[in-house]
Amino acid sequence: MMTTKNFLLTTLHDIPFLLPYGQAVATFSRGFQLNETGALIVESLEHEDSFAWYAKKSGLTPEEMVEAREEYDAFLRQLAASGCLLANGHTFHFPDAEPFYGTLKIGPLSVQMRGNADFFSREFIPFLAINNLECAEADVTSFPESRIESTLPDRKRKNASSRENSEKVSLESIDQTITVTEAYLPDYTGSTLLLQTSDLELFADENQYYLRFPAMQNIRLAVLSQDGSKVCYFVTRPFEKERLRALQEDLFHAIRHAFLLMAQQKGFFALHSATILYRDRVWAFSGPSGTGKSTHANLWKQEFQAPLVNGDLSLLSLADDGSVLFHGMPWCGTSGITTNASAPFGGIVFLKQAPENRVEALPPEQEALRLLNRLISPVWTPQMLQANAAFAEEAVKRLGIWRLSCNMEPEAAHVIKEAIDSYLNGR
Repeated sequence: MMTTKNFLLTTLHDIPFLLPYGQAVATFSRGFQLNETGALIVESLEHEDSFAWYAKKSGLTPEEMVEAREEYDAFLRQLAASGCLLANGHTFHFPDAEPFYGTLKIGPLSVQMRGNADFFSREFIPFLAINNLECAEADVTSFPESRIESTLPDRKRKNASSRENSEKVSLESIDQTITVTEAYLPDYTGSTLLLQTSDLELFADENQYYLRFPAMQNIRLAVLSQDGSKVCYFVTRPFEKERLRALQEDLFHAIRHAFLLMAQQKGFFALHSATILYRDRVWAFSGPSGTGKSTHANLWKQEFQAPLVNGDLSLLSLADDGSVLFHGMPWCGTSGITTNASAPFGGIVFLKQAPENRVEALPPEQEALRLLNRLISPVWTPQMLQANAAFAEEAVKRLGIWRLSCNMEPEAAHVIKEAIDSYLNGR
């Protein structure tokens, strides 16, 4: 949120001015004469959803909103450059006025989502909670109920009612609140740059993380609390249908960053892998891009009728009984294969391309290192890396771990199946 800094909006002979006082006078800052639009923009800063207030007072039509937003932001940047605005980034208050969209249930984690419904991708619908145990109607992979604790509901339920009822989920059970807003974004000047890629720029101060997505033109900034419990995405609403769909897709992927931070804080870690269900357990195929994760998962479906679980990611946690658990997530790469269920997790097959098929055991330290290298949970800080490493070291003690040097032929699936069967029969 932005506020005027030692400047007062006032009128002289019905002409609006922004005039200095206090320290601004001491530093010889000059005042500004404003037109009606400029005065209304300054007045809007007193309101939580400042641009929405300005748009309503100005009587803007939907067709005028995009251009008006650009002019609004440009004017505020001019004031900020002149020292007239104070950014409350270090005392950022996460907004709570956006409309309720729904509560996601991802394993035992609950994520409340607030913002206009047309901001959110349909990929979230299978995970919208009706209550703490059930999810909304969707076309997702369904495991046999006798084999797995499924969270799939009666398919006669309506998605709209799922959003209505998910608002009743106890606030005490909410692990994260995600808000999407068109409000004016905070200034994060003075924060520290932690990492920078073509897809993500990450800054931090003593209270928050600030995420910018250079390739996503309609997502202007995300502010994330350090414990991951709250995140606010500042967006520009496109009114063209195609651009709105692009915003939904971009926001779907951008939200994953915030979710994975919160999940990590709660003891849940994301593995880059393709997964199948076999003998009551989920098994993962993992390796660098191009090594055949999806191909091998599909070989198991073809050869052994093993259901596909997720085409790209696994959310894993340690259970008190000494096992590792798998939890389905909305994010599944380009595969479109996902589930909103949880199951025991059996192990990981690390793939390596080779002309012949061969299964190898790995030393414990190599098992942990390979698992650590395949986790996509954030490593923004030393503490995050240590959390990932501790999980990897503990998880491999409870899992079957193999390296499979392989080709893309059906024989590869039979070779690793024999190793998995031997492992299970020997337990």
